[in-house]
Amino acid sequence: SGDLRITTAGTDKNIQFWLGGTFKEKITFTSEGNIGIGTTNPDSLLTLDAASNPTFKIKTAGTIRSALIADTGNSATYLASYDSYPLVFSASTGGGYSERMYIGSDGNVGIGTINSDTCKLHVKTSGIDVLTLESTEGGSLGANLIIRHTSPSPSDNDVVGTIQFDGLDDAGTPNSTTYAKIKGIAREVSSGSEYGALVFETRTDATTFSEKLRIDSSGNVTPKDDAANQDLGGSG
Repeated sequence: SGDLRITTAGTDKNIQFWLGGTFKEKITFTSEGNIGIGTTNPDSLLTLDAASNPTFKIKTAGTIRSALIADTGNSATYLASYDSYPLVFSASTGGGYSERMYIGSDGNVGIGTINSDTCKLHVKTSGIDVLTLESTEGGSLGANLIIRHTSPSPSDNDVVGTIQFDGLDDAGTPNSTTYAKIKGIAREVSSGSEYGALVFETRTDATTFSEKLRIDSSGNVTPKDDAANQDLGGSG
């Protein structure tokens, strides 16, 4: 029929290709249909074995585009892209594939979107349930969400974290707009005497945010005046 067939004398025999001056086997085809490169006993459809850092590369016209590397020196496995290519993880949608997670060459991660923002993680969905944090800890404590600022030179009144509430405006081409913020403030950073505050801000015009409420380290709640940002009174 024009096909080239290489067969063995028995059903339990392997086909081996030997190369090099010492004529050592390099590629093995087992009777089960497994292929081994660098091993005579492949236990999967394709097994690569090397003394260190076995690597599987994908190239286009001689240029490497991606690789799977088992780094024995760092005891790690790397799925790598080259030439500033992103890593894209796709899943079947029944009639094709859709991107589910995107890792750009800058290290930014997008889930449900290609992350073109300056943030490290962007999660996008058409629904309202975006993120769940779950703890199975058996005691009375639940999941913690930590926002940490590790400045090498912390100072009093540093903003150590901000939660922004963003939406779109009604321009012909809508702009992403921040409408409100909650800030965590390091009011005092002296070791052994640290204390903080929570500040609530709202947008007052196209460019300005104004503090509307502050909770200090004593639990006092202090509203603020829009114009002069002066205390109007408070309650403990």
